[in-house]
Amino acid sequence: MNKKLTITGVIGMLSLMLVGCGESSNSQHSFDATKYVDSPEKLAKQFNETYKGYQLSEIKVDDSANKAIYEMKGFNDTEEAEMKVDATQTTKVMKSHSETMEPDDKNENTALNMEQVQKTPKEVLRDAKKIANMDVNAQSWELKMDKSGQAVYKVEFEKGHITKEVTLNATTGEKISVHNDD
Repeated sequence: MNKKLTITGVIGMLSLMLVGCGESSNSQHSFDATKYVDSPEKLAKQFNETYKGYQLSEIKVDDSANKAIYEMKGFNDTEEAEMKVDATQTTKVMKSHSETMEPDDKNENTALNMEQVQKTPKEVLRDAKKIANMDVNAQSWELKMDKSGQAVYKVEFEKGHITKEVTLNATTGEKISVHNDD
């Protein structure tokens, strides 16, 4: 009888440990970028109020330091600027700084053409999820210009060891590419 209780106890403990391990590995990637879909125009306005004379080059949402953050980057002729805003309270600027631009960076910066941004983050995230064909929500999204001069959204999905990045045209919503990292 004692052997049965001991074996049952050991099996029970192992089962709990396995369940616990499964929950912790899933919780590492529980960030849901679809909850943070403020309009790019609103975010651009906030950036430009702080950095007058700068051109916005990128808007991104992810979970930096386990907190939902909008990260905006921009530049002028001589400096680069970065602004991090609490995505749950977009009026709360968490970090803001600018620094002198390196000579090599002058050719790499491209201003985000807001006139090309016709699709909302909410629309893009919905469409990207269908294209990725994954049963998880987006881990991050980013809006910037691609090398051809087109405004694009890049949406990242993660499940286990599989990562997919879907790139969509910000004007039409058409798929540009899907990259898989296993």
